[in-house]
Amino acid sequence: MMGKKVVRCVFALSLWLLLCHSAHSQEASGVVWKINLPTAQTPMARWLSANSYIHTKGDISRWQVGDGVLYLEAVDDSCEIDVQFPAPIPMVPPKKMVMTYQVASAPQGADMRKAELQDSAFRVYVGFDKLVKQYLFGFIPKQIPNSLVYAHGTGERKGDEFQAPRFSNIFFHVVSDGTGKEWITVERDLGADYQRHFGAAPPPPIIGLKIKIDSNNTHGASRTRLKTLEIRERH
Repeated sequence: MMGKKVVRCVFALSLWLLLCHSAHSQEASGVVWKINLPTAQTPMARWLSANSYIHTKGDISRWQVGDGVLYLEAVDDSCEIDVQFPAPIPMVPPKKMVMTYQVASAPQGADMRKAELQDSAFRVYVGFDKLVKQYLFGFIPKQIPNSLVYAHGTGERKGDEFQAPRFSNIFFHVVSDGTGKEWITVERDLGADYQRHFGAAPPPPIIGLKIKIDSNNTHGASRTRLKTLEIRERH
């Protein structure tokens, strides 16, 4: 009996130390938020619900999550999920975004600078707590947050920056281009990017993210694997 109690105590202590180490490692790395990518294969609906991620557009039946990776696919479609934070993430101290992904297939003929060709194999929208009235299709009013978009380019080249064709308060940054087997890691200074386009220092808090993959304008296919998406303190 005593032996079983000792085993239980040792197990509980080991688990506590593991959790403390994990929390300390995340704190030490300055991670403020990260996408939760389980190692076990998990049904998409369960994964979305468990993390309060919201499926907002397109057919994501081809998407898969497991092995620490989110597999995204859009075949002549536009697919996206939203991440809404329980509380806004302040930009003081300064923050950066880190993401690692692999693009297997990109929509040929796409060009995000043109509304009629605006497809991408991968893009992340970062929304800030500053709403501006914009007009969908030129006549439907809607409050849109000031946003920075970090995207994989097809017709564009890495390093290109431009205003969204339809909205004056959304700015695109092409952070990679091409396809292949290599993993791409991107780090962006969110404060510097925001200030360059909107002029506010410090920027307003971050209120959410959007993960998007599409090919509906060019009638092709986009396929990407996402391994890391984090917001960290910028040291």
